[in-house]
Amino acid sequence: MTSNPSISVVIPCFNAAEWLQETIQSVLAQTASAFEVLVVDDGSTDDSASLAESFGQPVRVIRQPNQGESVARNRGIEEAVGDWIAFVDADDVWLPTKLAEQVNALARSPEDVACVHTGFYLFGGRNFKPAVPAWSQKREFTFRDLILKPIVNTSTAMVRRENSLRFPTWTRAGEDMIYFAELAERGSLVYLPDHLVGYRCHEKQQHVTVTHLKAHHQSRWEAVQRHGESGTLEVRKLELEMQQQLLKPLRRLRRDRQWAQYWELRQFLSEMDWRGDRPTALDDRVYPRFMYRIKDLVS
Repeated sequence: MTSNPSISVVIPCFNAAEWLQETIQSVLAQTASAFEVLVVDDGSTDDSASLAESFGQPVRVIRQPNQGESVARNRGIEEAVGDWIAFVDADDVWLPTKLAEQVNALARSPEDVACVHTGFYLFGGRNFKPAVPAWSQKREFTFRDLILKPIVNTSTAMVRRENSLRFPTWTRAGEDMIYFAELAERGSLVYLPDHLVGYRCHEKQQHVTVTHLKAHHQSRWEAVQRHGESGTLEVRKLELEMQQQLLKPLRRLRRDRQWAQYWELRQFLSEMDWRGDRPTALDDRVYPRFMYRIKDLVS
């Protein structure tokens, strides 16, 4: 493995002028310099592109009509010339040693490493650092592991450029999870637990609604079907586990008395094929709403 690999940074951008300057500055402040910084402007209507162009080299702006984040990331992959590609969203930031620590990790990693990713912290609307998941310490992830859990935050990931993998463009939900699930089959994933990336929380982000949950589930299930032979026992087990993941938000919606979304998600789950494993939560009796208001008042 090259001792000093060149790194291309890919920043997909759509109307992110409010945060883009801070993001680019955090990339340029790295103790291990990036070879190039590619800002792929995905049809922004604000001044994101001109703001990025004001930095000059090594920042290069690629403009394209709005086609979605996956298409923008893929364009960056195709234009990149570095040995490795590091992704960062246009509203996130890196700590100064992020790339250096990833490069150091490469020297200690097996030759088949496909990705080095790090821990991250949240900032903005909420300020806390998430706990380090125990499963992140693994290297040998499977497609199944990553299609079930969002193990890799894209803004923390550095991947090998020679890998021909691209982000899926047939969907706009769950693309990151699908990409890293497929990447896990092309090599090992190395995790650095230090919180080296800041994930910004703000009002313009897509909020997790039932519509989002349904689209996310359907995209991942489509990826499972595209990936393997449907109808096998292992695929059936995976399907059931994916269905069961939606029971937690269903219970939360009931607890929070968000009845419209609760019934929408319950209907979605009720229409699934549970094959004898139908959860009791889908048959729970729901009382008149005034009874819950009384219960909440006295509890």
